[in-house]
Amino acid sequence: MRVKNELLGYPRIEIYQDTELFSFNTDSILLASFVRINNRVKKIVDLGSGNGSIPLYLSLRTKRPITAVEVQENVFELLQTNIAHNHLEDQITPVCHNVKGISKVIGFQAFDVVISNPPFFKIHEQSKKNEHESVTIARHEVLITLDEWICEASKLLNQGGVFYLVHRPDRLTEIINSLTKHNLEPKRIRFVQPRRDKKPNHVLIEAIKFGMPGGLDVMKPLILFNKEKWTKEVLEIYNLGSETYATKPTKP
Repeated sequence: MRVKNELLGYPRIEIYQDTELFSFNTDSILLASFVRINNRVKKIVDLGSGNGSIPLYLSLRTKRPITAVEVQENVFELLQTNIAHNHLEDQITPVCHNVKGISKVIGFQAFDVVISNPPFFKIHEQSKKNEHESVTIARHEVLITLDEWICEASKLLNQGGVFYLVHRPDRLTEIINSLTKHNLEPKRIRFVQPRRDKKPNHVLIEAIKFGMPGGLDVMKPLILFNKEKWTKEVLEIYNLGSETYATKPTKP
């Protein structure tokens, strides 16, 4: 079923989602807020854009052109709908294509920023696949591996371009090995914890194409909840305004 919501606390942006498909979540918005945009950033691409939550969020922060890549046709239709509904056709360009080989379609070394919220899980016989194929593709490396994804991101970036990624901490060693293999030097890492007394369940990473080795900044963790309320920092990211805003966490 298709539903329409405001993008968190941003009434200027409305987003259509399908309850049977993979909806935008905390990962995407935290990743988008982690992205640094300065005057050197001219072109941005979001790989695995889903229904467009990341480019929609970024449209509040920049007027630079954004390319949104999504492989699944049913999800891509939602992406197109959300771009049109928010009158962002002049800024956001949707492309329906697998991330694998995308540099041949939208341009080799053509971007200053590449953003990715890729599938978190490797695919194997014991994988807990969702009954809906689109959700399985969004969560599992069915169409492309993590290393292939990072390789393609590197191809898209110009020298000095910046790659942003959200993933699971238990794959951090693999991620860093892949980044350096593809000439992407990690520069900032921030772990995301559900609560202060819980282990991180996500990690945000920034890496620079052909960046100088060293100088890695491991930032203080981002804590999502204080008891059953969003923390002040998360409220600011979500534009929800008040520290008294309470919500029941859903399986952090």
